[in-house]
This record gives sequence, structure tokens and C-alpha cells, in this order.
Amino acid sequence: MKRSLRPLALLVAFVLIVSACSKPISPEAAALPDLPAIDADGLAAYLATSEVPVVVNLWASWCGPCRSEAPLLVAASQRYGDTVQFYLVNVNDTQQAAKGFIAEYLLDGDFEFGFDPRSTTRRMANIANALPGSAVFAPGGERITSRAGIIDERTLALMIDEALNR
Repeated sequence: MKRSLRPLALLVAFVLIVSACSKPISPEAAALPDLPAIDADGLAAYLATSEVPVVVNLWASWCGPCRSEAPLLVAASQRYGDTVQFYLVNVNDTQQAAKGFIAEYLLDGDFEFGFDPRSTTRRMANIANALPGSAVFAPGGERITSRAGIIDERTLALMIDEALNR
């Protein structure tokens, strides 16, 4: 009985392609600590103790629009300073990929980070299956507004102003 080597050759080719496409982790990313795990209950507890409005942003390293939105979040975190907190939750990802994204796009911002590989925080933020997604919560945790998909500077400012003017 003669066995075909074709399945083995396809497997080897697949492994080589995946290896070639893997992006090595940068020294900056390697130096970052692992993101703390968070789920919907943990996010609710965090928001309940907040004394300032909180912008929750859901993102993933593989999400193109998340990359486009990152500079906006960095600028907003610098603009609002201590009057608003930014909590960025990585969903459906790996720690390594999340840290690589942070090192590349988010190091200049003032953020709290969470890691939710099962995406349980989506329901808390009232974000459907679109990424990125942003929600703004009043001090104490009441959700004021949420948006699925990429947002622009004006939309984010309106969302934050609504929370600050309560």
C-alpha cells in the first residue's frame, strides 16, 4: 500500500507560510507586562468605583480600523488628562499580539489596559461584533453612550462631553 506524501507536503508548506508571516515581538513589546485579565463582571466592578467618566474602547491587534483609531485615542487621553479615564480592552487576541499593538500604537497615551480573549466585555459596553467599539460611562458605571466601529475626533469629543456635563 503506497501512501501519498501530498498531505504531509501541504502541512509543511502551511507551517512554513505561517512562520514566515509571523511578526516577531519588538523589544518594546517584550518589555511590557502582560495585560490584566478582565471580563464583564470585572469591568462592571471597575466602572462602579470610577470617580471620573471612563471611555472603554474594545480593540484587537488584527483590526485595521483599530490601528487607524489608535492615534485619536492617544491624543484624547493627552487632551482630557485626569478628567477622563481611558480603559482599552483587547478582545479575541493573544497577549503577545496585544503587547505588540500597544508598543507600536499606544505607548504615548495614558491608558488602563485589560485583556478579554473571550470578548465578554462587549455586552457590558453594548458593542456588537464590530471592532473597534467605544462606550462612555459616567462616574459610578452608568453607560451613557456607545458606538460600534471606528469613531472620529468630533464623535469622541461629543461622547465625552456628554459624560462631563452630567
